[in-house]
Amino acid sequence: MCEQKGWVKLYRSLLDWEWYDDVNTKIVFLHILLKANWEETKWHGEIIPAGSLKTTLPELAKELHISVRSVRTALEHLKSTDNLTVKTTSKYRIISITNWCKYQLNDRQTDSQATAKRQSNDSQATDTVSLYKEEKEIKNVKKREKAAEAASPSLEEIKKYVADNSYSISPERFYNYYSARGWSGISNWYSLADEWERTERQKVVPVSNFVRESSFDDDLSDLTMFLD
Repeated sequence: MCEQKGWVKLYRSLLDWEWYDDVNTKIVFLHILLKANWEETKWHGEIIPAGSLKTTLPELAKELHISVRSVRTALEHLKSTDNLTVKTTSKYRIISITNWCKYQLNDRQTDSQATAKRQSNDSQATDTVSLYKEEKEIKNVKKREKAAEAASPSLEEIKKYVADNSYSISPERFYNYYSARGWSGISNWYSLADEWERTERQKVVPVSNFVRESSFDDDLSDLTMFLD
């Protein structure tokens, strides 16, 4: 899916990027930038836009030699600052870089493209209009992807997250609870699952406390019988 040849642009302003000092977030973003499609392709009947990458969390973790949790956290960072969008299915994810044209689009230089750059001002104006249309289309794709991302996670995704983190909560109960109430407005169901796990753990009463309470009740009963 990803062409290995060619190049991408990087601006020095990246040094001032808010995630530049976060090693995992930085390498995840650069890795996706380098592996993203440079032109629109199709995979199993689905369109993978330019600037997008079909992948999975385990695949990214293996390629970057970091944990799945670290990859997931990095993606959440990048989504929160609108650096990319993620469309999730039951088998894979489509990760799309926001404003892909800043990094690659219209800059893959061939001899013909180099000649085009030397065209008249009229031709340059035409190119500007084309770029504007491409950026507008990218924005439309981004809106559609955000709408799709708002859909509920699958039960299998929740089961996998619970298993990966050795949680004790019931994936079915969690899924049914929010499915009944609707997933709209929920931007991070992972955090909700984390909160459920914390709540469930707080409900567990240590056996030692039960023993002490039972012992106290027995002593009180014996004292009452003695006084009687």
